[in-house]
Amino acid sequence: MMMKMLRKAGLCVSMVLMVCLMVGCSNDGKISELIQQGDDAYANGNYEAAIDAYTEILKMDDTKDEIYNNRGMAYMKQTQYTEAGEDFSKALELNDSVDVYYNNRGLAYYYSSAYEKAIEDFSKAITMNESDANYYSNRGDAYNAAEDFEKAVADYGKALELEPERVITLNNRASAYFKLAKFEEAVIDYTAALEIEPENAVVYWNRGEAYRMLEKYDEAVEWLWKDFEHINSSAKMTAAPSRNMAHPAGLLRHCGSTGWLRTGTAGCCLTGTRYVTDGSDAGFRGAGFG
Repeated sequence: MMMKMLRKAGLCVSMVLMVCLMVGCSNDGKISELIQQGDDAYANGNYEAAIDAYTEILKMDDTKDEIYNNRGMAYMKQTQYTEAGEDFSKALELNDSVDVYYNNRGLAYYYSSAYEKAIEDFSKAITMNESDANYYSNRGDAYNAAEDFEKAVADYGKALELEPERVITLNNRASAYFKLAKFEEAVIDYTAALEIEPENAVVYWNRGEAYRMLEKYDEAVEWLWKDFEHINSSAKMTAAPSRNMAHPAGLLRHCGSTGWLRTGTAGCCLTGTRYVTDGSDAGFRGAGFG
C-alpha cells in the first residue's frame, strides 16, 4: 500500500513539472512576440509602445539585461532621463560586462547635467572598449559641458583618430578650441568639417564666428552669408548678415531651432551622433542580439 502511494506522489510531481514546462514555453513565445513588438515600435519611433512592450516582458522575466537597456533607450528618446538611468543601472546590475550599458547610462547622466557621473561611465566604457569613437566623443562632450576644454580637445582628438570624418566631432572640438581662444585651430576644424559636409549651415556660421574673433571681418561675413543662404527659408531675421553684424557689437548667430541670438561666446555645438540620437541607435540591442 505504501509503495502505491509513493508511485502516485511521484506521478503528481511529474505532472506539475510538465505543467511548469508548458507555461515556460508559453512565456517564451509571448516574450519573443513582445520583444519583436517593442523593437518594431522603437524602430518606428513609437517609444511609448516600445516602453509598454518591454515593461510587459520584465513582468514575466526581470532578469533580461538587454530589455532593461532597450527600455532605457526608449526612455531616452522620450527625454525621461531619470527613468532611463535607472534602467541602465539595472542592466548593469544584471550584466556589468557590456560597455554599451555604461555608455548609455553616461548619456542619461549627461543629459541630466550630471557631468562628473557621465565622465565616469564614459571612462568605464572606454576602458572596456578603446576602439569605439563614440565613447571618446561622448566623454569629450561631457568635458566640454563641464568646461574642462583641454580634456575635451584630447578626447575629440582620439575620436577623430578612430573616425577622421566625424563632422560632429570636428565641430565640437572646434567649439572647445574657441572657448580656449584658439581661433586658428577652430577655423582649421570647421574647414575640415565643411570639406566633408559642405551643406552644414551650423558649421558655416561657426567658422564665421571664429573669423570674427580673429578680426577677419571680410571672411566672417562671407561665411555668415553662406549660413544665411542655407537656412534663410526658416530664419527669424529679415536681412542677410552684413559687415556690421560681423563686428563684435552686432554679431548674431543661428543655432537650429533656437533662432537668432546675440552672442559673444563660442559657436553652436552640434549634437546627433551619440548612440541615442544619431538615428542608427548603435546602443540599442534588438531581438536578434545574442
